[in-house]
Amino acid sequence: GGGAFAPGVDLSLFDKFGFGIAPSWLVLEDFNGDGSPDIAVSQGVGLAVCILLGDGAGNFMDGLDAVCFDSVTDVIYMAGGLFSPNDLAVINTGGLADIVTILRNDTSGGLCAPGGGGTGQLQLSTKAVSDTSGDGLAQGGEVLTYFVTVRNSSAGPALGVSLVDPIPANTTYQSGSMKLNGAALTDAADGDAGTLVGGVNGSVQVMVGTVGAGASATVEFRVTVNLPAPASGTIITNSGTLDGLNTPPVVVSSQITVGTSTVENFTKSAVDANSNGIAQAGEQIVYTLTIRFDTPGTSYTGVVLTDAVPANTTLAAGTPVTVSFSPPGFTTASIATSGSGGANGRGTVMVSFADFVAVGSQSTATVMIRVVVDAGLPASVTAVVNQGVLSGNAGAVAFSEPSDDPSTTGLTNDPTILPTPTGVALNANAGLDFTVAEGATAMLNGTGSTGPAGFTYSWAQTAGSPTVALSGSTTSTPSFVAPLVNADAVLTFTLTVAFGGLTDSDTVMVTIDNLGNAAPVADAGPNQIVGNNQVVTLDGSGSFDPDSGPSPLSFSWVQTGGPAVSLAGAAGDSPTFVSPIVVAVTFLEFTLTVSDGLATDNDVVVIQVSPVAPACLIEVDQSVYRAGDVLVVRASTGGLGVVDIYIGIILPEFGYFTLSGAANAVSIVPNQIVPIETDWTLFTVIDFPVFTHFVTGSEPFGNYAALMIFTVPGGNPLEPTHRVCTTFDEWQILP
Repeated sequence: GGGAFAPGVDLSLFDKFGFGIAPSWLVLEDFNGDGSPDIAVSQGVGLAVCILLGDGAGNFMDGLDAVCFDSVTDVIYMAGGLFSPNDLAVINTGGLADIVTILRNDTSGGLCAPGGGGTGQLQLSTKAVSDTSGDGLAQGGEVLTYFVTVRNSSAGPALGVSLVDPIPANTTYQSGSMKLNGAALTDAADGDAGTLVGGVNGSVQVMVGTVGAGASATVEFRVTVNLPAPASGTIITNSGTLDGLNTPPVVVSSQITVGTSTVENFTKSAVDANSNGIAQAGEQIVYTLTIRFDTPGTSYTGVVLTDAVPANTTLAAGTPVTVSFSPPGFTTASIATSGSGGANGRGTVMVSFADFVAVGSQSTATVMIRVVVDAGLPASVTAVVNQGVLSGNAGAVAFSEPSDDPSTTGLTNDPTILPTPTGVALNANAGLDFTVAEGATAMLNGTGSTGPAGFTYSWAQTAGSPTVALSGSTTSTPSFVAPLVNADAVLTFTLTVAFGGLTDSDTVMVTIDNLGNAAPVADAGPNQIVGNNQVVTLDGSGSFDPDSGPSPLSFSWVQTGGPAVSLAGAAGDSPTFVSPIVVAVTFLEFTLTVSDGLATDNDVVVIQVSPVAPACLIEVDQSVYRAGDVLVVRASTGGLGVVDIYIGIILPEFGYFTLSGAANAVSIVPNQIVPIETDWTLFTVIDFPVFTHFVTGSEPFGNYAALMIFTVPGGNPLEPTHRVCTTFDEWQILP
């Protein structure tokens, strides 16, 4: 009380804040309710608020870290004693927005945000480093990639997790290589989670944020080994620290050794002629061996590539082995081949390199070897296997390295293997059985089938009725429209996958769900226009029953309009009748009814009968007659069929014509001989009634004419509407 203070206990807050700095605010309050003042302190650059419990005598002990936010920073003000029981208000800007958070007092001296709490525990899952060449050694100029994966093994979230990872000695950070969970981060302090502090030889700092219970997060970045390379045997160590607001810090570390380079990268790949990855009988395989020497200045002597020709193959004809260099001319090579012997009894390829000193950062030799698979490839052979060996001296270090197949992830120094058709795992999977409603589109699914790249699909319906049309039958997912059915139906489809002469099949059953009877559809055919006395065929063949039942489709035709005709075959789909003879356009109507035994449908067709001017005629065989001549009058019905014929003669002395009387009217049929008048003789040649008269000379001299009228049966020749055809001809009788 007099301005003097007794020495107390030094308090260190550094450990409470990880890599954060600058305590920004203090609040004095009794947070645990024991009557003694406690201290709440906030971290100015970071995410923590810490409670130090006091004993009333100037001594303070750590309480519980209380974290209320993990996505913003910069606590600028705190206040206590405003709420009960002694909660804490925190104002936080984060540089982006003003946020006020109320930290609830748990009455034991700890604070927690609403809905939050608990202490997380970080465990290191992976701390790994990989080098570009994959030989496990760090060489000068080589890129190293670091992966730090953390997992939260607690039941609550780990809040405010961060990583501080100094760039290892003898390396330089590769700009822009930082990633968090695969997403790229910038190097600048620009608001994302990553920051490069202190330049390319400083440290990587990543704000991982919250890691949920049981969840994990991965940080990735790359460095380049400095040139000149550190001495062989130097260990490049990378150590970083993972920390969190409610978790203890975890140190993560990895090491890689600088090695004297022998061959930085020795890989072999294989491509078969049709590029399907399968070694088939008679097919050529091209092996490409890439040998890369990355360390400039290393002296190589006695370098020899030895590669036994694979079993069940022979070297290709012509030039089976070629060698190229990049940069050109950094060394030369001589090639020797043999057609027998070797590890597989098929010969050996040997490529001997002249002594050289590696230049540049990637001195590369590329060797290509061509072999042909035996035509009589035994069925027992499941693969063609090949691996070369490179031996020699790198400086004073002797080496012997087998080739590595880069297509095999995670493995080194492994042989290059191409399976043969026998060794291919080809499995057809037609999917699970399923049900589809009639009328809906069904899709088959063969995507679960497995095999080498390029295997083919072929689908076919192999059982069940009705047969459907598959769309896309050579794809993995064909489709069809489910047919209408009388009852549930099961259709079976078979999928066959094929590759290189091998096949495998699987079936799937699709149940078509019957939704009830579908009514038939009647189609009486198109309307028609016909002439008199024609045979007309009605057409109901377009009628159909969508679900084909329950009974076969039946037909019933009736005439519902126009002059009555006689229908033949009225219970079939194509009845016939003969059109009537009319003198004006006449319409006939017919109704078709179809039935499937449960439901019916109707359709109507209209037939228009139009009179066509017939080719009727009457003519005499000459224009002048005298006594002793035979007058011949020919008439034609023009194919009218059944008609009445009336004939009159115009007499010169009277100037009028007479008709054969109604009592003499008869119905004739073409080719039938019918007498018309008693003083005329009638006979027929084909369709021509012929009338003859012997000229005696007693007839009145002068002009004569003959008139013939055709009428409908029973018609009145004096009624124009009854006349079907009228024809006229004239002649003279002279002395």
